[in-house]
Amino acid sequence: MKELKLFIKDMKAEAILLKSFARLQDEMQILAGNKKWENIEPVIQNLRDNAQKLNRIEENRCISFSALKQKLGVPPDATFLKVLPLIPAQLRDELLTVYRELKISVISVKGASARLTYYFKSIEESFKKVLGELFPHRKGKIYAKDGKAKRVPDDTLILNKHL
Repeated sequence: MKELKLFIKDMKAEAILLKSFARLQDEMQILAGNKKWENIEPVIQNLRDNAQKLNRIEENRCISFSALKQKLGVPPDATFLKVLPLIPAQLRDELLTVYRELKISVISVKGASARLTYYFKSIEESFKKVLGELFPHRKGKIYAKDGKAKRVPDDTLILNKHL
């Protein structure tokens, strides 16, 4: 069944690309942790490129899954687990294995994204606290006697990214 083979191929391709995406996110976190800011830009570009590829591959997977459902004569809104019992037994194990790989890849990306988000949020909060102590007059709005927000003199801040 060519529709099934194409669906399996698309799922494998998406799983591989998702694993690569998760590795790039981990690489970005390591570079940031080591303060190698100049090396982060190529990683960000790779993430963007992979995101575009992922969108295309996911579209292909959805199309091949729709074709498979049509071939099997199931409704278009049928889920994977509804379709699985209709697959011939000799191909069902392979399909289920690839499905699990895809699920694990998705979980890997979610985990890497969460770690990256947490890491950068903690850095941001730390910087805000440090800058708040260095420039207490910049912590919030300062109000004049008339109750209007007062303009604060702009103190220039230079940040050495190679600390």
